[in-house]
Amino acid sequence: MASAQAIAMNDKEKEMVVAMVEQAKSVGKTNNMKLGAVNQQANQNSAVVYINNSTPAKINFNQNLNWAGSVIGTPYPPTITAMSSASFTHAAQPIDGSKGAVVYFGSNKDGIPSGWLLAWFAPAKMTPTNPNRVHVECGPSAKYGSVDWDVIKARLDVADSYNNHFDPVTHTTIAAEITPGGSFAAIGANFGVF
Repeated sequence: MASAQAIAMNDKEKEMVVAMVEQAKSVGKTNNMKLGAVNQQANQNSAVVYINNSTPAKINFNQNLNWAGSVIGTPYPPTITAMSSASFTHAAQPIDGSKGAVVYFGSNKDGIPSGWLLAWFAPAKMTPTNPNRVHVECGPSAKYGSVDWDVIKARLDVADSYNNHFDPVTHTTIAAEITPGGSFAAIGANFGVF
């Protein structure tokens, strides 16, 4: 059985992820101004997640898991149409930060049902030994019907701030990056096909 594997990100995908991170930073700054947040130190009060759907079809929210924190304001986008983007904000807990995951279902360019999983950890107090982390996977949607969240958490706990994967069965891709945005973490992700 083939599994998701890391691949070198091409320039176009890298540009898309960087653009999504910048969009997340813009949303985060606007949200923090509305909330009157003034803390621009290493404390992160939320994770702003900006997802781009570069697949040829819409993707639909399937499930999520919150290890720490919860979505605030606008809920997880129920649908992200083809070639468009959407965002949500995940509030951090004061000690544990923001740690969660989402799964979206859609189809690849051949119409095969596919799934994309994005998991993140934005600690409330980021340090060199407790950094921002992001983990991504994609593949057949059946793989994500019943997610083993303990496995995902274990992978997330050792992930870097950038991650990408390609699934050889569905020819789907996913790439994401998490960066500090001041008083929040900015996450940009691109769900795609190859």
